[in-house]
Amino acid sequence: MKALLKVLLLACLLFFTHASHDQSYNSVPDAKGEDANHIWLQNMTSFILKTCRLNSTDGSGVILFTPNGDHPYYVGQWMRDSYYGISSGWKVIPDSDMALRSADWMLVHSQSGTGIMPQLVTPNGLGVYGQNGANMALDSGPFAVLMLTFFSDGDGQYVDGAGMPFFQKHAAAAAQGMRVTPIKNGMPWSDPAQPHVGYGFTDSVIKTENCFYSSVLYWMGSMDLARLFTASGDSVNAADFQERALTIRQALTATFWDDGVGMFRADTGVESNVTDIWGSALAVSCGLATSEQSMRIAQFFYMNASVVFLRGQVRELPLPFLWNKLFPPPSSPPPPPSYQDGGYWGTPLHHVLPTLARVNKKLACSILNDAVQDYQKNGANEWVLGPSEGALRQGAPSYVATIANTLKASEILKCWE
Repeated sequence: MKALLKVLLLACLLFFTHASHDQSYNSVPDAKGEDANHIWLQNMTSFILKTCRLNSTDGSGVILFTPNGDHPYYVGQWMRDSYYGISSGWKVIPDSDMALRSADWMLVHSQSGTGIMPQLVTPNGLGVYGQNGANMALDSGPFAVLMLTFFSDGDGQYVDGAGMPFFQKHAAAAAQGMRVTPIKNGMPWSDPAQPHVGYGFTDSVIKTENCFYSSVLYWMGSMDLARLFTASGDSVNAADFQERALTIRQALTATFWDDGVGMFRADTGVESNVTDIWGSALAVSCGLATSEQSMRIAQFFYMNASVVFLRGQVRELPLPFLWNKLFPPPSSPPPPPSYQDGGYWGTPLHHVLPTLARVNKKLACSILNDAVQDYQKNGANEWVLGPSEGALRQGAPSYVATIANTLKASEILKCWE
């Protein structure tokens, strides 16, 4: 019954937002304006990637890349945040050698006896692995692989010390980090009796059983390792990770796809009735969603702009839905709407806006412009809310993932063309 009500409510939202979105998003900056936006994003990303740096205290002399430019919020180097900042901000990063050293430092300090990859490493070199009583987060292994891949055969491979030597140095630890990730039905599994954080940007949310976003990340990491192990001549490991990726691809639609909505659901347990906005966009951008699914997801964003976007940023679930269950205090945030349960984020823009542009680039560019205008007025914050949600509120300032991933969205869209 709950699922039926959800579909009916979404149908109503589809009708009304389709009828009204042209009034809400009908202005597109001219080419000169979009160029100005892109240049501003470049400059601000470079600035935040400089101000977010923090000295390690383990005697190594390595400079860390923290999640934001105001260190009291997040002290240390987070695997996923540093990956977003470095990979999305690569073209404007002030010091590429420093970024490589920070990635190497993090991966070295990630090599624990258990094989589990940490979510973050503190300045003194101490790994922090799980949250809320669990021993790990489901996304740590895949994000370690994504960081490794970026410096092995991605844009960072040309820095001195990167490339295949960098892969070979960290390959065994990265592969083990993937293998110790709890897997059931071929996909990352969050035990209902002791739930894992599935994706760090939803770390206040209890997801159980097979988790969609984690599964997409695991597929991406498996594909990367299969390719890199093949390039290094290791056919055994290459075949293992190719098989892991194939299993996820074959099971994804039957497990998570909601054909009535045209989007993927968040998990198969507690959040099995929830439409995953960020995860659906990620599946499109990485090529895991089918062409038909990708088009339906793009159409969902187009038809639902007013319940997905605010101030150019993106909700995790379409308004008015909230997550079904959060971790109890002290882990959970204040009552919604706030943070991950009703807040709007810039972090997923490099996936969401290019997906939307498949059906309406004009709207995608207008929303990108909204984001830039908000950053210029209020700062590039971790998350935001507006007056209609009770008060103008926002999370940590100078947030690396927000600004760098918005720049990446701008690079992909090329709204000035």
